[in-house]
Amino acid sequence: MVEIGFAEADVTPDVPCPIGGYGDNVAEEFLGPALFVRSIAVVGEDGTEWALSASDLIGLDREEMVLPALAELRAEGYGGDVMLTASHTHSGPHTRFSQSYMRERADDAYLDRLRSALVSTILSARESARTSEVGVGRTCIRENVNRRVNLPDGTHHYLPREKHLYPYASGPVDEELGVVAIRDAETREPICTIVNYTAHALTIGNYKWVVSPDYPGVLAEELSALTGGPAMFTQGACGNVHPIDFEEGPERMRQMGHSLARAAYTVFEGLTYSSDAPVAYAEEPVKLPVQARMWAEANHRWNPRYKGLTSRSGSVHAARLGDVIFVGVPGELFVEIGLSIKERSPAPFTYILYNTNAYLSYICTPEAYEEGGYEPNATLNAPESAAIVEEAAVRLMYRVWSERRE
Repeated sequence: MVEIGFAEADVTPDVPCPIGGYGDNVAEEFLGPALFVRSIAVVGEDGTEWALSASDLIGLDREEMVLPALAELRAEGYGGDVMLTASHTHSGPHTRFSQSYMRERADDAYLDRLRSALVSTILSARESARTSEVGVGRTCIRENVNRRVNLPDGTHHYLPREKHLYPYASGPVDEELGVVAIRDAETREPICTIVNYTAHALTIGNYKWVVSPDYPGVLAEELSALTGGPAMFTQGACGNVHPIDFEEGPERMRQMGHSLARAAYTVFEGLTYSSDAPVAYAEEPVKLPVQARMWAEANHRWNPRYKGLTSRSGSVHAARLGDVIFVGVPGELFVEIGLSIKERSPAPFTYILYNTNAYLSYICTPEAYEEGGYEPNATLNAPESAAIVEEAAVRLMYRVWSERRE
């Protein structure tokens, strides 16, 4: 038997508020739903423990957010492994600090509040954990588009800057909408429904500078109303994937959130549940090499802590819950790499968790560096980074899968 608990905390910032997407901009308005930290804590029959926290934020800085939160959890007596991830809404406050101005614009009081929410929700989820059943299912829904456009003449284009090229946007996407439902084994009361989908949280974006969770907030709110229990969104490998009709504004945000919520609820209604849900967890540290041509920029434009660096540290994570494996990656993984990880997984259901326990920018395919364009020119990561992350993920998936106890 497995025990699982859930807790959430409202982390909506006050406005006006500097927001973390599209450079240095200030939101004067709030566009609901609220921003939340939502966490589950899992305890396996053999005593293995892990927690997953998903926030309506652009990302979490490793040095200033993740590591202090993990240290506080240890100080409070939590002994399990932890994955902290985010929806990557570009309409959230500054919570990742790859460049100096981001830290300068951050609100220290808000950061303290956020760290407290990360810690308290995991502790509360652990305290409320009860014997549970798990159901896992999927559907496919096309609400996403690959933003990198390669034309027959050999030229590469970036869709957000050239929206007239929509008809030529034919790159790969991940249409899978994953649903992991957890309920009380005795009362069958919903504990939490986790949804995983792959598309930047950018239906608002630069349409208007607002604080908003974007479509993941609408999805969670509507799915919660439909299921009668909490809902939690997790972001897939969307490094080069946007919503269809991105940056169109509030109506598109509500439409996409509603579409995904209804699709998820259809899956939810057809689920079968099992109390046989083996729990396992594995983590592997990785160092992503910095591409040589970016060293000069790292010494000047980027955060001072990057000065002189040749690699950046993070970890790849794999957490098993029954028939599903969650794979946490430390950056903005391209969809091609995410699809490959899923294809190579031994589990029937595998879901990528974007920017887990670190924000290490874009992890691009080697081909992207040859094509050029925004992501490979913006990231510090060298082309070898993709293989480092993917191979670590595969090793970890097989490790947690092999730990099943019959």
